[in-house]
Amino acid sequence: MNPLESILRTIGRLIESAIPIAFGLAVLGFFYGLAIYIFSAGNESKKEEGKNIMLWGLIALFIIASVFGIIRLFQGTLGIEQSSQQQIQIPSVNTGVGGGGSRSTGSGYRPAVDPNVGY
Repeated sequence: MNPLESILRTIGRLIESAIPIAFGLAVLGFFYGLAIYIFSAGNESKKEEGKNIMLWGLIALFIIASVFGIIRLFQGTLGIEQSSQQQIQIPSVNTGVGGGGSRSTGSGYRPAVDPNVGY
């Protein structure tokens, strides 16, 4: 691995670690501004403050999404793969009815009609 690739990979990991935190803070900021706007029924200055906070929250969300996209673009262009990135496993409960379980894990899911039996 050459030094430039190592540096870009390290920067990419740092930014990708910070993006979800920043994204969450921007969403919280937007909803905080929304709450200020909603609960300031008669106060025009508070309404304006809420609008400004919502606007800056949206701007922050746009910037964060753009940075994430630019990092992914550079990684794809330079051929840098994130091998440490794992797919998120969503937990499920097998209720025995419908498709509650995962067929690939052998969790006891049985289809209502056995395709191997000729009727």
